[in-house]
Amino acid sequence: MSLRTRLVAGMLLVVAIGLGIAALVTYRLVQSVLVQNLDDELVASQLDVFRQLGGDAPARAGGLADGRPGRPMPFVAVAPGTYGEWRTASGDVFRVSSPVDGEELAPPDLEARIPDTGAAFERHFTAGSTGDGPEYRVYVRTMERNAGTLVVARPLTDVKSTLGRLVVIEGGVAGGVLVLAGLLAFVVIRVGLRPLDRVVETADAIAAGDLSQRVPFANPRTEVGHLGRAFNAMIGSIQESMRRREVSEQRLRTFVADASHELRTPLTSLSGYSEMLGRPDLGAEDRELAGRRLREASGRMSRLVDDMLTLARLDEEPPRFTEPVDLAEVVEAAVDDARAADPGRELEADLAAGTIVHGNRDQLARIAGNLLRNVRVHTLPGVPAGVRVRSEGSSAVLEVWDRGPGVAADMKDRVFERFFRVDKSRARERGGAGLGLSIVASIVAAHDGTIMVDDNPGGGALFRVVLPLAVGASSAP
Repeated sequence: MSLRTRLVAGMLLVVAIGLGIAALVTYRLVQSVLVQNLDDELVASQLDVFRQLGGDAPARAGGLADGRPGRPMPFVAVAPGTYGEWRTASGDVFRVSSPVDGEELAPPDLEARIPDTGAAFERHFTAGSTGDGPEYRVYVRTMERNAGTLVVARPLTDVKSTLGRLVVIEGGVAGGVLVLAGLLAFVVIRVGLRPLDRVVETADAIAAGDLSQRVPFANPRTEVGHLGRAFNAMIGSIQESMRRREVSEQRLRTFVADASHELRTPLTSLSGYSEMLGRPDLGAEDRELAGRRLREASGRMSRLVDDMLTLARLDEEPPRFTEPVDLAEVVEAAVDDARAADPGRELEADLAAGTIVHGNRDQLARIAGNLLRNVRVHTLPGVPAGVRVRSEGSSAVLEVWDRGPGVAADMKDRVFERFFRVDKSRARERGGAGLGLSIVASIVAAHDGTIMVDDNPGGGALFRVVLPLAVGASSAP
């Protein structure tokens, strides 16, 4: 069954159970009231019944009537079907009954129902008839000093008739209430589930490929509203994941195309100079040139493959390191290497010793080395540059600056992309493939840091790397 059908059926079941309990309680209460009223009437009519019997009951016998048993008394009207019986102490029994529609009813079956005791008592009970008659409600009273026992009974016909009509009325009312409750439940549930229908419609549209669909706004404090908000958040996450996957796939395609393009150049050189070395008429000078070009192309291709493998490893599983490393010490070694590689350049170094971070020493050294190599590649010889290491709050900051041409504003967001080069014609001649800053960005991200490029206040570019300081670390000049 559908959810709507189950809800309607469940609501009808609850209503039916409630109506059944209410009907049963009502039946029992009405039955109790009718029987109690009949009992009161029996008690009130005992004097009239005793008079009908013409009994002998002076004040000593309870004060019901005057005269002797069997003596004619004035006729007293009693309710139709009333049965009376007077049992004397000597064992005599006098009976009287009031006909119903001119017919005498079978008397009640009182055998073994009236106890033989000398004490005064009174009680009510229900008894059947001695023949094919109705049930009776019986009132028995034993007089004081064992003067005799009076029995007054009346059929339960009217009580049962009233209760039967009550059952018919309750059944009709319950049936009508169930029909009305079913209709109202269907309408209420249909309106209540309308937001859920919109969720289903939105899900169908999304399944058809339209990820821009969203569930219309609903009160988030309701269950359906909460479902709609969670559904929209889920679809937003899926859409963002697909967008990131598309971007990743596009970057992968670009990466493969750029890598193929970068590898093609040294491979072409290797192929050409290899063929050149195979010529028998090649002179010694040309042979030396070909050998040098082969070594250069091989070295360039080796560096390119090594960079791509480094990026692939960082993409696959960025490592988490816990080794404490003095960042100033690592950067100082990179500055010494840069000065040896470019002795004609003025390279300032402002390094705060004791700037401890958690990381891999070789990877951190590669950050400083690549940034300084980027200065050599993209600035003219002799252009001043510098390096600073210091702590700011809970972070360690590494800055590499130069007085070169800087980075254009529209390229600052792209300089860390793979195979991206600001000056493609010059970069390849100097050995760059556009992977140095990408490797730096990946290593920084693996160390839970950030990197950015900005304009140097004195002109040129400023690369700023921020890494978290080790707990309890402090820096000193």
